[in-house]
Amino acid sequence: MTRYALAFVLLLLIGCSGANRPMQLSDTPTTPSRCFGHDICTASTAIVRDEQHLKIVVSGIYHPIKAANIWIDGTTYPLQLSQSRTVYNKTLTGLRASVHRFSIPPGIRNKLQQGVRVKLYTDLQSYSLSHTLKRPGYTDTQWHTLLAAVEPEHSPN
Repeated sequence: MTRYALAFVLLLLIGCSGANRPMQLSDTPTTPSRCFGHDICTASTAIVRDEQHLKIVVSGIYHPIKAANIWIDGTTYPLQLSQSRTVYNKTLTGLRASVHRFSIPPGIRNKLQQGVRVKLYTDLQSYSLSHTLKRPGYTDTQWHTLLAAVEPEHSPN
C-alpha cells in the first residue's frame, strides 16, 4: 500500500471515529444508524425537543442534513425544514455533530401512537441514514423523545 493510500485510510478512520461510542450533544449513548451508500458508517441519529421544533442530531460526521422523514408502517411523512442550513457542533467528548431543526407535520401524533413500525430517515449530503424507533418487541429511547416533541392533537370545541 502506498503512503498516500495509507494516509487516506487513516484519515477516513479518524474522520469516522465515533464507532464505539456514538453520542448526541448531551453525550447520552444512542443506537448507531444504518447507512445507505457507504460501507463504513459510524454515524448515529438523535432526536432533541426544541420548543416548538424537533432537532435531528447526527453524531459522528460533519455533513449537511438535507431532509428528514418519519416512516410509519409503509407511509412516509416528510419533516419540514425550520432553518435554512445545518449547524455544526461537538458533543462534550468532542464527537462531531450536525444539527438541523425541523417542524412536524400536523396530525401525525395519532399515526405515531398507532404505528407498529416507525423509522426516522435522515438524508445528508453524502449519506442516507435509517434509525428504527419502534418495531414489534423493540422501542428505541428516541421514540419517547419524538412523542414528547409532537404536541397533542386538540379537538375542536
